[in-house]
Amino acid sequence: MTHLLDRAVHLGYAPGAQDERVLPLGQRIDLGGDLERRGRFFASEYRLNARIAEYPVPVVSLIDGLCRGGGLGLSVHGGFRVVTERAVPAMPETGIGFFPDVGASYFLPRLPGAIGMYLGLTGHRLDAADALYTGLATHFVPADGLDAVGEALADSPCDPVDVVLNRLAGRSPVAGSGLADVLR
Repeated sequence: MTHLLDRAVHLGYAPGAQDERVLPLGQRIDLGGDLERRGRFFASEYRLNARIAEYPVPVVSLIDGLCRGGGLGLSVHGGFRVVTERAVPAMPETGIGFFPDVGASYFLPRLPGAIGMYLGLTGHRLDAADALYTGLATHFVPADGLDAVGEALADSPCDPVDVVLNRLAGRSPVAGSGLADVLR
């Protein structure tokens, strides 16, 4: 996935374009004990995070269901992160004693208060309300309205992305954040 996104960001996405460096969906990358290959993999992933953060066109991530590890690491660097009520952002690597990866060492300390440390140490799974409360998500759109996001953005090229996403928003679940209760 990193190579596909990296090529898309670097060259501009062309539907139907083929790139032999892109792995088929679901194919695993086994880096085994090859430290040099691991280094190249993570270096490219971190470069991609930086490109997403600096990309001149607004990047909108749609998070509807599990968004873990690398998916969370990629989406958080874009300017707009839309969650639905089914969103479950998490960093499962922390639950087995690994350090947060794929950009989490950048975004966790930037969360308000000690939330980033809490998430990094506990592996606490978030829901949509928690993601909005922490700032990991920027907008809420109900799952049944998610398909309208792309069309609404395309139909409103002169409106700021934030305005278009707010038009689609349902009632924000942020008031129901369980994480807010834990950290009080």
